[in-house]
Amino acid sequence: MSSAGTRAPKAWAFHTKTHSTGISIYDDVIDSHYSYNSNVPNSQQVAPGDLVVIRQDNFVAGWAIIQSIDVTPNCLVMLTRCPACRSTALTTRVTKALKYRCGRSSCKLEFGEASAVLTEELVTNYRACYPDTWNEAAVPQRRQTLENFTTVKNSQNAIRPLDGERIHNLLTVLSQRTINLRSEQTALAEAEIIGGFKEAMVLRRRGQREFRFRLLERVGAECAVLGPQPPQVLEAAHIQSFATTGKHDLDGGLILRRDIHSLFDAHLLTIDPKNMQVQVAPKLRIYKNYESLQSAPLHLAEQHHPKREFLEEHFERSMETFRAS
Repeated sequence: MSSAGTRAPKAWAFHTKTHSTGISIYDDVIDSHYSYNSNVPNSQQVAPGDLVVIRQDNFVAGWAIIQSIDVTPNCLVMLTRCPACRSTALTTRVTKALKYRCGRSSCKLEFGEASAVLTEELVTNYRACYPDTWNEAAVPQRRQTLENFTTVKNSQNAIRPLDGERIHNLLTVLSQRTINLRSEQTALAEAEIIGGFKEAMVLRRRGQREFRFRLLERVGAECAVLGPQPPQVLEAAHIQSFATTGKHDLDGGLILRRDIHSLFDAHLLTIDPKNMQVQVAPKLRIYKNYESLQSAPLHLAEQHHPKREFLEEHFERSMETFRAS
């Protein structure tokens, strides 16, 4: 592992995409590593110790300091190039008759699959790793916010430099805490010296991050049960199990504080679909902070109430748990 040191870091915007199913197009696990190859502009400029801000589709997912970069040379890949300028910076357009549009500002050619130039080439693959420095965005910020901090405005590039002098402002907004990059780097270097990192992998439901961001945009940083809360402790809850439905339905979701979310998933706390009031399991009412929530109204404007039919199954299952406890 290459040490990050305590030098002033360069800062980069990394962009990753997902299919409509929520599966990453690339070999990326956003809160652990990001993969790219030598055909990507700026790929060979990125180094351990650099700061990266990751954008997934239209939202900024979070940020990290690169701990190490895995390098694999001589990998054979198939590349699609513009027939006019041979650039690989292409936009794929699903709804257009001509599938591709060249992203090079001096070209902008639109062309179909039959005109595309396919080449087999050897590239070097890179994987930037940052599993112990990842900071999940606490509040939703769309791609336009990130654009204000880029020094190269070609949005087709997967890796773009960021303004290192101002980037702490963006990180403070994303993290909802004051960010001192020197302190972050010093802590990283010290942890590497004493072997302070532990192997960890956070498994995330596909699309869960965007689901949370969209709910926060809709209702603000407010727990549906408790009202305003620090965004760092707020999570997106599915009223109907995601494992069962496989869907992120905004009308079937609630923003809940972490402990309330856990109790909701365990059917120890629910919402009565008839009056939209909170119901707390009898076994929890020995705790004053939870007892006070019994029969409390939701902290949600009526237009943001979840669909009653989504709540009915959860309420019925919770009543069974209440009686058994």
